[in-house]
Amino acid sequence: MFIKTSKKIQLVDSDVRAFEKLPNGVYLTKYNKQMDEYFLEETAPFVTPSRIYGNSNDLSDRYVNTFKNGDKNMGVLLTGLKGTGKSLTAKLTCIKADTPVILVTEPFFDDTFKGFLNSLTQEVVIFIDEFEKVYGDVDEQNALLSLLDGVFEGKKLFLFTSNSTDKINRFMINRPGRIRYLSEYESLDNDIINEVIDETLNNKSYKNEMLDVMQILGTVSMDILVGLIDEVNRYGETPKVAASYLNIRPEDTYYSVSIFKNNVRDGSTVTKIHPLTMDNTYIEYFNIERTWSDVDIKASEWEIIRDGKSVIMTKDEYKLVFEPQASTKFTF
Repeated sequence: MFIKTSKKIQLVDSDVRAFEKLPNGVYLTKYNKQMDEYFLEETAPFVTPSRIYGNSNDLSDRYVNTFKNGDKNMGVLLTGLKGTGKSLTAKLTCIKADTPVILVTEPFFDDTFKGFLNSLTQEVVIFIDEFEKVYGDVDEQNALLSLLDGVFEGKKLFLFTSNSTDKINRFMINRPGRIRYLSEYESLDNDIINEVIDETLNNKSYKNEMLDVMQILGTVSMDILVGLIDEVNRYGETPKVAASYLNIRPEDTYYSVSIFKNNVRDGSTVTKIHPLTMDNTYIEYFNIERTWSDVDIKASEWEIIRDGKSVIMTKDEYKLVFEPQASTKFTF
């Protein structure tokens, strides 16, 4: 059973009885090395914004519904760029689950820890935020897999967030038996960007320029979008001027450029010029005939489209495909 002292809640093997089940709330997992025992410490409940954009509500509803109507443990992995909704989805899932939420912020995986989790015989959410940082070692992640496969007294929802799938154990991917749901967040959808701008940008005449800045950035988080809108609203500046002061820069501003003539690849090169900021410039490259060629660019004369992080420019017989390579400093 559990006993509570101030904010500390721990499992005790005695006749002392504070309550039969762990109350709903958010708890940090702590370890007492001297006693070789784990205990829980109450922490602040999750808070979500009053206005929620995107599909975080729909996703969290699905996760909770499947978990509640299932008869075994379930895993959810939310991965991708910070500020695009994964943390919000995770918090909403924890709140809607209407169970105790156990936060794991240290790489626990030993037998004592497994026994501690097994002692939680009711439905709980085990939440590990930024999983790849908490369990940064491959061996630690491998050890944790046995928890996902294990048989527990109570049903558990394992909820993980990560900033990159590249650092996630490959045995967690394409394994719905372990991780039933995987949601990947790369950038805010255009619909969400437009919705936020329409609702919060005071001077609507700046909308097109705001969208231009978002296109230049390529990868857009809610933090970036809201921060830029607030700066524009606060100082009455254009989005490009406001952006020049903020801590926001395109993640990818070195580009490899493939040049096609009449739909046949003619050569390639690399440029530091962001394709969406080009005005009058030229691209010099080594062509298939092993001689140097160049393409004059007046951006207003080219058709420009975006395909994910790639930018495609076409005019007459030419097509230029820009693919992001690396990061560098950038000025709007």
